[in-house]
Amino acid sequence: WIDVRVPSEYEDDNLGGLNFPLESLAIHYKKIPNDQFIVLYCQYGQRSKKALSFLKEKGFTKIAHLKGGLSLIEE
Repeated sequence: WIDVRVPSEYEDDNLGGLNFPLESLAIHYKKIPNDQFIVLYCQYGQRSKKALSFLKEKGFTKIAHLKGGLSLIEE
């Protein structure tokens, strides 16, 4: 699991995954393992969708995003 929200959002609530904010993903994407299945998420699914497109362009194939984001699973 990779959370692409900003650190303050991640600190408030997260699924226990890594935090690579969308704004810095271009710098840090090489730290993401390309041999494991990755699920990206954010609050509403828009940032994770952008991150998904970016990482696919970089050659990631075992990757998906949580459509609708955390807003779908919060009470």
